[in-house]
Amino acid sequence: MAMSFWLEYGSREAQQLVDFADELAATPAGRPGICFGPLSIPRTLESLYREARVVGEAIVDPHGYLLDRPPTQRARDHFPWLAQTPRPETQQQWEQWMQQGVDHQLSARLHGDAGPPSFVITPSPTMDAAAGPDDLNAVLDAATAVRSRVSDHDCWLGVTVDRTYLREPRHLTRLMNAVIQTGADGVVFRAPHFWLAPVDDRLYLDGLREVVETCAANGIRIFLPSSGWLGWLAMGWGAWGFSGGMAAGSWFDRIPGPMTARQEPSLPYFEPQLLRLVQWRIHEQLVNEAGYQPCNCTDCVQMGSSHDLMLAKRHQIRHASQEAAALTAVPVAQRRALVAARLDAAINFRDSLSRIVATRVPPTIHLDRWRALL
Repeated sequence: MAMSFWLEYGSREAQQLVDFADELAATPAGRPGICFGPLSIPRTLESLYREARVVGEAIVDPHGYLLDRPPTQRARDHFPWLAQTPRPETQQQWEQWMQQGVDHQLSARLHGDAGPPSFVITPSPTMDAAAGPDDLNAVLDAATAVRSRVSDHDCWLGVTVDRTYLREPRHLTRLMNAVIQTGADGVVFRAPHFWLAPVDDRLYLDGLREVVETCAANGIRIFLPSSGWLGWLAMGWGAWGFSGGMAAGSWFDRIPGPMTARQEPSLPYFEPQLLRLVQWRIHEQLVNEAGYQPCNCTDCVQMGSSHDLMLAKRHQIRHASQEAAALTAVPVAQRRALVAARLDAAINFRDSLSRIVATRVPPTIHLDRWRALL
């Protein structure tokens, strides 16, 4: 099971996502794995998981961080670890809570004859730096105990922390020491934030790089679900893989909340040469710029001059799959240089834009900040 880009399952367009994985299997990048989760009723989840697992890689992320968000009726009815009250506090209570999520992943009801997930993940609540080391240690000690009881399956450590853990060095040091001490050789890591993509917060980016590089240096595979193009950048630091899907939110791990002045673009189109979404009307202006390279993927050819949301989503997924495949095709030590070269090309294209178009393009400071981290 090689490191790469995975498709992120969502409650909508789920069948289309699984079908698209079948299409991508015929591309040079190959079939991506699919990260399923408790985001639909069991009947739908089980059917789609089996369909995907029979022919490729698939996991079922327990999405433990949803414990700290208002529970849905679906969670109350079918996925009790996401709606448990009161919130566990002791190691023993956390173990019991995590075991529910692990048992679901390994249940015969879920996988039937398709086989268990490619790897299992211990659920993780969102650990807040303000709660101090006791909360962190109780959760990670519980996860270590639960992992020790999972036999014959590759069991990864789920870790979800608030952004303060990444933005403040003393918390970051404590976090990484604790993760390394678990002895885990695979980590599924989340640090939800409040920004829309592409993330350009320096402190957050610095912290994420430290997490990824520390894991890589200690032989720990680290997977960044719903991180989108930030996850691609992290592969240059040594990350094992990342995911994105049909849903806009699957490309940036943002905490739900009211939108700010930076809205997601209407009629979004992923501009490969800028590594970000732009409005379709901006795309139509960019195509006339010197140095612009039109995308000739199947979906863009089908779109032609008229925006289609589903085709635009598929277009972005194709590019993520291709870019990740380019990185996995070379030794880890060479990936940083490939990501740097890709960012250099994006910066050069941006800087070559005519003045009037440059003023209309959404912010691209992420290119400079990402490049500085390589």
